[in-house]
Amino acid sequence: MSFLYESRTYSSEKNVLIRCVRIFGRWSVRVAGIDQTSPYVSAIWKRALRRVSKNSSIKKVLILGLGAGGNIKLIHRKFSGAKNTAIEWDPIMVDIAKNLKFFKQDKSPFLIIDDALKA
Repeated sequence: MSFLYESRTYSSEKNVLIRCVRIFGRWSVRVAGIDQTSPYVSAIWKRALRRVSKNSSIKKVLILGLGAGGNIKLIHRKFSGAKNTAIEWDPIMVDIAKNLKFFKQDKSPFLIIDDALKA
């Protein structure tokens, strides 16, 4: 029944409480009531990525805030030849991304765990 509904919570020193809910096989990750990864956030990313020209020759993508990595697949699909780097300040979010398998290991961005202003 976990495909229909499953809930997990993670404690984080930086984000305090992170709630992950899977409904009908799709995970949502929320911090303080704000979606970090969800079908809604994916729709926003899809719409934004459609605006980027197919002829663009993007070689590098910098993601500020991994947000559990739910949209890494979309970015990799759009810019398959690009080198992806993600900066995430909360190591628990990186663990969640790995635990929930939002992206395959071979498609994982280069991860930097640090404050974006410092990195």
